[in-house]
Amino acid sequence: MVFFARYLTSSFSIDTFNLSLLQEVASVRTIKKSDFFVREGKVCEEVGLLTVGILRFYSTIDGNEKTHDFSFPDSFVTSYISLLQGTPSDLSIQALSDSRLIIIGRADLYALYDKSHKIERIGRLLAEQSFSVARTHLLSVLHDDAETRYKKLLERAPHFIQYIPLHYIASYLGISPETLSRIRKRISIS
Repeated sequence: MVFFARYLTSSFSIDTFNLSLLQEVASVRTIKKSDFFVREGKVCEEVGLLTVGILRFYSTIDGNEKTHDFSFPDSFVTSYISLLQGTPSDLSIQALSDSRLIIIGRADLYALYDKSHKIERIGRLLAEQSFSVARTHLLSVLHDDAETRYKKLLERAPHFIQYIPLHYIASYLGISPETLSRIRKRISIS
């Protein structure tokens, strides 16, 4: 929980009282490689701060998995619409490596929003951040070619990219594994 306190203090300048409120309802969860934070079709009942590991966000379309994004340490993880609306998730979040998260359940989170405007503000800031990340990713998908998006992924997670199977990266980029190999070769030569 030290990581949790340090993250909240440095990112949101949270005071001791509100930090203790959050720590009272937070728990640590380990997810083994290939296990799930949430499965598509199930309601997401929690939000997590990823402290160790890599998670993959994907959905299944016509029997094929489409990777939408990855999460790396120091990022919040949830199926946001499912969490907000209490509806089945339209995506799965799966561990690509043994992972550890600090978890807060939906009911506890909303109870804290009622108790503390500071915590409610943090929730709003995280929602804004989530929206900003999603919009940036959408614009990248619409306007950037696969090589540019691959370079952006490399910039975002240079130390973790080697641990993601290439077929997941190719799916994320919307290209074949062979095309990804050519892009990687081109980038390594330049």
